[in-house]
Amino acid sequence: MHHAGAPASPVKAGPDHETPTVEPRDVNGAAEGLDRRVADRFEQVAVTSARLVAYIRTVAVVIIGLWFVWSVPAPRVYYYQILLAVFIVFGWASYHVSRRMGTEHWLIFVFAFIDVGLVTFAILSDNPFDEVPISVALRYRIDSDVFFFLLFFLTNFC
Repeated sequence: MHHAGAPASPVKAGPDHETPTVEPRDVNGAAEGLDRRVADRFEQVAVTSARLVAYIRTVAVVIIGLWFVWSVPAPRVYYYQILLAVFIVFGWASYHVSRRMGTEHWLIFVFAFIDVGLVTFAILSDNPFDEVPISVALRYRIDSDVFFFLLFFLTNFC
């Protein structure tokens, strides 16, 4: 039933007058616009997530850096502070790349490999600020919690 002034319904009776059919509309333009808006929103959420990860990473690294200041003697701590600063820089660089080039850009994946390489370097390399060189067996003893927490942080927040 159609009232004067009301828009016509897109549903009309079919050829047998019992089964309703839907009138075809121009859905291509609407669907493309909707797809673009959804894709833009997903990209915006991904960039916002990357920014949140950079903030969380920065806070976690600063907390670990403060703990290192308390637990590692003065000349040796500088090495760890430098490594932690590099982790912060790479975290924010990854965010800026995702913001400018998109979250699916290949450079985002390069930053993940850089983080893994930096973790490997931090764990396996000697601290140049050590006055006395430490053997490999002594460096990885059971009570070497500095490396455990560094590895724990990096595997969870990188």
